[in-house]
Amino acid sequence: MGGAGNAHSNRTRRGGFTLIELLVVIAIIAILAALLLPALTKAKQQAQGVQCLSNNKQMTTAWKMYTGDNGGWLAYNIAGDLMDNNHTNTWVSDWMDFTPNWADNTNSARLLDPQYSLLAPYTASAGIYKCPADQSTALEGGTPCPRVRSVSMNEAVGRFADPYWLNYLQPSVNFTVFQKEGDYGGMSTALLWVFDDEHPDSINDGCLAVAICPTLGSTMWVDVPASYHNGACGIGFADGHAEIHKWLDRRSVFPIEYNAYLYETVPHIQPNNQDIIWWGQRTSIAQ
Repeated sequence: MGGAGNAHSNRTRRGGFTLIELLVVIAIIAILAALLLPALTKAKQQAQGVQCLSNNKQMTTAWKMYTGDNGGWLAYNIAGDLMDNNHTNTWVSDWMDFTPNWADNTNSARLLDPQYSLLAPYTASAGIYKCPADQSTALEGGTPCPRVRSVSMNEAVGRFADPYWLNYLQPSVNFTVFQKEGDYGGMSTALLWVFDDEHPDSINDGCLAVAICPTLGSTMWVDVPASYHNGACGIGFADGHAEIHKWLDRRSVFPIEYNAYLYETVPHIQPNNQDIIWWGQRTSIAQ
């Protein structure tokens, strides 16, 4: 009986892993994980890019539907939040920052309320106002909650849009503020951007300001577009299509600090940045 028990015990011990075997298995798993992680990360980025394209396309579709229902007039695009402008007739009336317990930051229901957004009747989901790659949060009751909007509108597009920054570097030039469909003139709607995802440290109200630069030597950002998609930005255009545009100058990809530092320090001077020239060419045209 004792011999049989010992034999069984020996078989049991021989059936287990040795420490070396276990370390080999762990090493193989680590190698496989290291090989798969870049592919998984790339797949996630691609999925986010596809969703971002869809969001921007849905935003421009809602914007175009509003225009069609309002005699060709574009949606109001007035700087400031509801408290600042004392009205509700703007495409979105909120203010993104990092202030704790500030409903504009975290209350997505407002984006579907016509009191806060003229486009609300044309948008089925508040999710389209935000790029899925935007990880910015604001405190709500002591808990970090996702901010609800990353998308902003071209300050040259919309009724009562403020053109202050458009001719900041060219005060003698009157750049077009597109208030109705008939204002496009020589500007191709396939080139005119309407919505884009704004950098989380730059976004505030619904307008993204652009200083159109006359020369490469004078290029500068005012508000800063996002670069969530491996140095690229989601953009919706006036003809209804959307793009993920890759920035060519690495200076265009600002670090994300989640403290609104880009909003608080404008403009951002970057001489000889071709991205800024590209951006300005798609923002407005001289009258």
